[in-house]
Amino acid sequence: TGTGRAVGRLAWSLVVAEVALAAAVLGGAALMVRTVLLVTHADLGIDTSELMTARVGIPVDGLVTDVDAKARAERRLRDFHQRYLEELSREPGGASAGLVMALPGHEVKLAAFAVEGVEYAGRESMPRAGGMSLSPSAFETLRVRPLAGRLLEDTDTADGEPVVVINESLARLAWPGKSPLGRRLRSELPGDTWRTVVGVVPDHIQDVERGRPEPFVYLPLAQAPQNFVSVLARGDAGPAGLAAAMQRAIERADPELALYWVRTLDEALALRTSGFRVIGGMSAVFGVVALVLAATGLYGVLSFHVAQRNREIGLRRALGASDGKVLLLMLRTSGTQVVLGLALGLAAVPVLERVLERLLIWLSPGSAWVYIGVLGVMLATAAAAIARPTLLSLRIDPAAALRQD
Repeated sequence: TGTGRAVGRLAWSLVVAEVALAAAVLGGAALMVRTVLLVTHADLGIDTSELMTARVGIPVDGLVTDVDAKARAERRLRDFHQRYLEELSREPGGASAGLVMALPGHEVKLAAFAVEGVEYAGRESMPRAGGMSLSPSAFETLRVRPLAGRLLEDTDTADGEPVVVINESLARLAWPGKSPLGRRLRSELPGDTWRTVVGVVPDHIQDVERGRPEPFVYLPLAQAPQNFVSVLARGDAGPAGLAAAMQRAIERADPELALYWVRTLDEALALRTSGFRVIGGMSAVFGVVALVLAATGLYGVLSFHVAQRNREIGLRRALGASDGKVLLLMLRTSGTQVVLGLALGLAAVPVLERVLERLLIWLSPGSAWVYIGVLGVMLATAAAAIARPTLLSLRIDPAAALRQD
């Protein structure tokens, strides 16, 4: 309803605050969208094509504490696993199949482990690694080749020497610059024992939420049987044919059991990351809304600010200033507010990133492109918000502008 220094300071502060808030929200949204894209499009490091999967298990009532009962339960699991793989191998189509504790790309808990010959101050000082048991045939089905040593074999039975295959990350962590073959480690999980490293395999992403390879160990399923396992099958029969073959094999191996979660690995990974897609979409919407609100606010405030300078613009044009010089002047004077707001907003993005990292373990650190993108979008928006009202003011006749009250 009026003009003056107070109104000018308020308009100036509004521009800075709007730009800063929009830049911070847009930066946070960019971090989330970038993380979601990394998670949902992560290269696991293995061939996931044409892989059919399912889940099967033998429930156990209560916790088995009796030693003999536990041994009988483990023997039943080993017999079933072997029998099922044998039945599946008899199916037409030349299917390659294996059993794994968890599918690639799915969560596996990390556990502390000890390296033989190394003293640790306590459990907290021990390195951590993921781990799972799997049948030796799973490596072939996943088309994994050893980098050193050998893979797990059918001779790695419950009565044989406890062995383990590790990935490159664990080899570098536990024995930097040395060969891990023949060395021993032991996880701190109850009931585990010292295991000899017999092979090293390439890294792959086991947990898409973390988005990067981590130290990992692979145990023979015969030495660490699991009640519930996932089936991996690859062959020429296609997804429908493989699913039917897997079902026929389970009916012959144990008619009382049934497969569930029957789907391709790509479908399983899509389900695994579906929540991230929702989060990414919401973050993108929030970023767009922040940008639209910032652009609308900037346009309104700057239009008002430029309108207050119509007499100045008319005077400059009457004295011979070109439209281009007037436009550059307005961009330069209003640009100070925009630059200050951008500096404050971008300075808040790293703080926001650290807060989000505490809440979301899967958040990936931002790259320079996040800041460059936010800077570019906000500068373009601010330039448009400044240029349009200025160009509208330039359409006013200088004489009319000078006669304005």
